[in-house]
Amino acid sequence: MVHANNAIGRCLEKKSFITLSLFIINTETQTIEYARAGHCPAILIDGENYTSSFLDGKGLGLGLSRNGTYKKHINKYELSYKLGNLLILYTDGLIEAHNSSRDEYGYERLKQLGLENAKTNPKQLIDTIIENVQHFSGSTQFEDDCTLLILKFS
Repeated sequence: MVHANNAIGRCLEKKSFITLSLFIINTETQTIEYARAGHCPAILIDGENYTSSFLDGKGLGLGLSRNGTYKKHINKYELSYKLGNLLILYTDGLIEAHNSSRDEYGYERLKQLGLENAKTNPKQLIDTIIENVQHFSGSTQFEDDCTLLILKFS
């Protein structure tokens, strides 16, 4: 990520930056190494034990530090997963969707919906989440980019 930050810092306008999450999934050891660069925290769901957690942690968007100190603003994390766990990755357009009262859909609502539907297949869960956000907001249009990816470990 340090190299990406250096390259992006030379290309982007001074007021611009990019967020991302980087995941290295080792299926042999059932571990995930990850780092965040200011992006929304992924959600790991264990449907068997009915638990979920945000994969958050320190991480600064790419292009925000252009003075060679970016390495101090990024951390690498590692965790184990079990077969059947889900990993939900998304952009802020999803959680920032709002209703007519200007209430945001939010992180917790997304995490809870994922947990409640952890036994469904990823395609069904994506459909359920998108429909739920659209119902919440009263619109089929998103004001910001909306990307949703769900991985099921099997």
